[in-house]
Amino acid sequence: GFGRGPHHCPGKELARHELRIALGELVRRFPNMKLAVPEEEVVWRPSYLIRVPYELPVRF
Repeated sequence: GFGRGPHHCPGKELARHELRIALGELVRRFPNMKLAVPEEEVVWRPSYLIRVPYELPVRF
C-alpha cells in the first residue's frame, strides 16, 4: 500500500513501474516457472487491503 490523500508515497509510481518491469522479466526469463506446492497450500498473510503470501515456493 502506498497510502492515499495527504499520506501517499511520492515514489509510488516509480515503485509500481519497477515492479511491473521486474515481474515481466522474471516471467520472460523463466517461462516454465510453476508453483512448487499445490495452490491450496499457499498460506496468506491476514490483511484487509492486499493479498500477500508468507512465501511462494516456485520451481523452474
